[in-house]
Amino acid sequence: MTPSLHTVGLVAFRMAPALLSSANFTFAWVTHILIGAFKSRHMPKDTGMAAMPYWFKHMRDHVLWFIFASYVPNTILGIANAYNRVPGLDAGGGGATSVGYYASWAYLLGAFFSFGHFPLTFRWRMVGLNLTLLDEKKSQATREVAYTEFMRTNWLRSFWASFTAMTCFTVGSILWAAEAIA
Repeated sequence: MTPSLHTVGLVAFRMAPALLSSANFTFAWVTHILIGAFKSRHMPKDTGMAAMPYWFKHMRDHVLWFIFASYVPNTILGIANAYNRVPGLDAGGGGATSVGYYASWAYLLGAFFSFGHFPLTFRWRMVGLNLTLLDEKKSQATREVAYTEFMRTNWLRSFWASFTAMTCFTVGSILWAAEAIA
């Protein structure tokens, strides 16, 4: 028996936030490791901070689109999944609601934490830290202080926004699947 297009679409709709937030967390983790290379014991101290503004400009141009292309849709998909309680939309096509109470809350919390990327960015003054790291006219000592603070806040933001959203969306997807099978 082949699944209907409706069922495939519904599974994609339910799984998309978990998959996208998983990619998002992986991307945040890899980015953190790459930025961490500038303070690696294998990199001469003067070389790393001197190259930082040029490398950071290049990386930032490639990173910003991914941030908006992942966190914004994840927030929207999380809310849509949380409030999509239309009868008859479960995987089996029966009369049960598409998401149960706990799955709905898991999706909603995932959307909340996914959106949290943006307030955390401004609350922890990460835009200013970015601008300091990008400014080749700033002294290496100033960039090094900004770098240390950026690494700390970037890791915290990755945990609070990316990892937590990924966990909530994955739990929501598992709960939805369990409800659909039952």
